[in-house]
Amino acid sequence: VMAGRAVTRDLAWAFGAVASTTAVGAAFAWQRRDQVRPYNLADNPQVRNPREEAACRELNLPNPAACSRETRAVLLKGVFSREEVDVIVREARALRERHLVGEIERDEGEKSVASATDAVWRTAYLHTDGHFKRRMPAVRERLLAAAREADAREGWGLLQDDERGAINLRTVEFHEYWPGGRLKSALHYDAGSLITVDVMLQEADDGGELVTLEEEDDVLTTTAQAKLSAEGTERTLTDGVVEVGSASEAIALSQCEASGQSLGQEQQQRQRLVPVHGFGKGDAAVFISHKYHNVTPVLKGKRMVLVAELWDGPEKTCAHRCLCAGLCSHTATRAHAEAARKHLAILG
Repeated sequence: VMAGRAVTRDLAWAFGAVASTTAVGAAFAWQRRDQVRPYNLADNPQVRNPREEAACRELNLPNPAACSRETRAVLLKGVFSREEVDVIVREARALRERHLVGEIERDEGEKSVASATDAVWRTAYLHTDGHFKRRMPAVRERLLAAAREADAREGWGLLQDDERGAINLRTVEFHEYWPGGRLKSALHYDAGSLITVDVMLQEADDGGELVTLEEEDDVLTTTAQAKLSAEGTERTLTDGVVEVGSASEAIALSQCEASGQSLGQEQQQRQRLVPVHGFGKGDAAVFISHKYHNVTPVLKGKRMVLVAELWDGPEKTCAHRCLCAGLCSHTATRAHAEAARKHLAILG
């Protein structure tokens, strides 16, 4: 208890008031329902399948291809100080180590594993049982303010008309990547959410860059080099640019194939996966959740990031990234029981 109180005092010291933002006219907006009605994304699949476009329309969410083409990621520098970042990491680790939140560990193939020795990517769901909201309220407000600032600055119009107060945090995740850890899905996006806020807590020594799909005219190259793998085939990220259309077999877009869709030759040649340049400790990268994005493999060192998704639904407290706006039975107890069963299976 005393340790928890000490952390609370640290948080009170570390986080100050949140600056307000001014809304601007929405040049790029989607109209949502006037009234909330429960929906289940599992019943309305909208990612990487033949019904994707129709489902996006039904849920009043942006089409991923159009969203990637017409919007950009916004980098907000210094949203958190280095000292504040250290407090966030300490609190996140305390929640995870005390088994108060759900977590999952993945291997290099992004499959869930029970053995820590095989894990290259670990995710802790800090919103579990409302811990994030109670223990880090100032961090929560800062994340929401960052989303509002980006929404206003870019004219997305996704948050400015939230008179019902229906837009909340769907998930808050503490990600840790070790060498081999990555987000490899060629056309990944955060399905069902409105705006995603990534906060850099620790940069990898090499690799581990957040990249987004951009039009060729928007590409800003750097001297950075890294590698990105799609379906097990390595591609070199040279001068900060990954060419999406340079070898269609080598960069097979797994989710497009699953949906029976493919990028046309002309579109492939016009779009590039581009790093979010200057994304350093304490900075926030904010983008529309349906914009395609990836994380290149960590080659050396460790990468840590805080990820929050906003959606048109209730603030979730279940121990995972939930697909349902209604009640969910995935508790922290259930999550840890499933992990224990995997360990027992390994022991035979």
